[in-house]
Amino acid sequence: MSFSGHYRTMRFRSLLELAYMRQLEREGFVFGETASYETVKIPYRIGNGRKRTYVVDFLLGGTTLAAARPQGVLVEVKWSKRVNERTNRAKFAAARSYVAGLLPPLMFRVVTEADIETLTLKEAVGIEGVEWSDRTKRSRAFKRAGKR
Repeated sequence: MSFSGHYRTMRFRSLLELAYMRQLEREGFVFGETASYETVKIPYRIGNGRKRTYVVDFLLGGTTLAAARPQGVLVEVKWSKRVNERTNRAKFAAARSYVAGLLPPLMFRVVTEADIETLTLKEAVGIEGVEWSDRTKRSRAFKRAGKR
């Protein structure tokens, strides 16, 4: 199960994304000013040729592509065991092509648990500013972690 909710004003869809948001704050990023969540959409095609839209997790350096250039970075947060899945490979290839075509170009980076100080659910339930989704609050794991 993926644990989701909002951290301050930003949505997160996993504990890994929550951990990365907190890491960005420690590094001086401010959401809504120098970082944004799920604001960049990139068209891509999956193996069967169907058109899809890839929504990148984070834009660092600004809240729009124009504001983020020339130093901006698009960041996807993904567990390492999922990085090489076929769909993710297609998304990441589309993102690399997309940023290379921008003038000036941005960078694209996939961040995994190896790059982030991860959180356990028990640690995460005590974080101030987190509003958990109803689905998360109903889960047995969440209740065992001490938050009702």
